[in-house]
Amino acid sequence: MAKQNPKRNHHILPELYLKGFVINPGEPFIWVYKKGAEYKPGRGKLTNNPFKDSIGRQTVRDFYAYPIGQGSRDFETYENLLEKLEKPADRIFKKLRSFNPITANDKQTFCLYLAQMLKRVPAYREKLGSIAAKIAADYELPDEAIRRFNWPDTEGTRKKAKSIAWRISQQKEFPTQTHLKTLYSITSSPIIDVLAQMSWRYFTAPYDHLFLTGDNPVFFTKRIGLNKLDSEVSFPISRSVCLVASNRRYAETFTEASTQIVKELNRRTASSASSYLYSPQCEEWIVSLLNKEQHILHKIY
Repeated sequence: MAKQNPKRNHHILPELYLKGFVINPGEPFIWVYKKGAEYKPGRGKLTNNPFKDSIGRQTVRDFYAYPIGQGSRDFETYENLLEKLEKPADRIFKKLRSFNPITANDKQTFCLYLAQMLKRVPAYREKLGSIAAKIAADYELPDEAIRRFNWPDTEGTRKKAKSIAWRISQQKEFPTQTHLKTLYSITSSPIIDVLAQMSWRYFTAPYDHLFLTGDNPVFFTKRIGLNKLDSEVSFPISRSVCLVASNRRYAETFTEASTQIVKELNRRTASSASSYLYSPQCEEWIVSLLNKEQHILHKIY
């Protein structure tokens, strides 16, 4: 029997995370910026950009709902899984937002949080969809499969297998199903170990400056990945603190950022955003930053 009133408004970003970017501490309101819209601030979600809204309403209907056939969906399994994965980091956010250092165990826990943030967002689902289509287009039936199932090793067999792979990759629900299945493997993701080996520094925003966040907040340079000496990862922790992780060796400390570093980190966040940026401030420059077609990015170290 289906559960009555299941959770259907799914949080792409956890509420506790967004609390670090609210307009006034203790209040739930934040400015939400929409990509592709002109500057017209107000409270209307459909008519204004940015619009002032509660962090509790930053949800996507049925985003983590798993299609189980015949029009049915599992609305709660993956939403609950992500809540379970994110919860252990709550106390670490409290430390970092108060400019307090974290332990080695805290760092390991926070690596898991960063891994789930990388994989829970719309940008990751879109990436999986495009990869699946490319794999299907280039699919070649393995010789082992032909031997195992005693199929005729003919061009017709191989063409049919490629056709089936392509058809599956084009099914409407395929990207959603593929994405959600990957969430179960987050705890064993190699990304966790890579992040744990990096040196972490926490940049604090100088007076009258702030860090933004967005709907794809974990940034790294895709063309070089995470394992190169020049690889960097950045992640806004609050309006006042931003994590930068590097494969170069640095003391893991809090450091006041220059205005240039604040701008660079905000450019990274804007360049990664799929649709939204979030800020405690209502400023036209944030709209311009989000709508910029191409960002020129630089290393921090």
